[in-house]
Amino acid sequence: MVRQTSVNHIAGLSREQKLLLPEAVEDYIAADHPVRFIDALVNALDLRALGFGKAVAQRVKAGRDIMKLRKAIVEHPFGTIKRTMNAGYFLCKRLAGVGAEMSLTVLAYNLKRALNIVSFAGLIKAVTVNG
Repeated sequence: MVRQTSVNHIAGLSREQKLLLPEAVEDYIAADHPVRFIDALVNALDLRALGFGKAVAQRVKAGRDIMKLRKAIVEHPFGTIKRTMNAGYFLCKRLAGVGAEMSLTVLAYNLKRALNIVSFAGLIKAVTVNG
């Protein structure tokens, strides 16, 4: 037996909306809104004449290999911290607490990595100050 139900909706509004928010910020901000002065200021700047275009291009060209390496290895520490160290979310509240918790977690991760790379004896030998 098929049950028939009627669903009421607001007449006149399309139910085919695919986006929750408009596609562009311009849909939110009127053309005469005071915040538009930033657009005018940025559009008036000649960044290439100020030397930004050349410097950025040189840095990008020089650092491509480094960026490839960074993109490849950055996921591993966070995955290890979240899964094997059971730190998928913060237990502390507020910025100071979260910062301290993250610092301790990263310290523990780094010590664990150091112990895996060198032995405990090697780590103690490396950090011992000879007097």
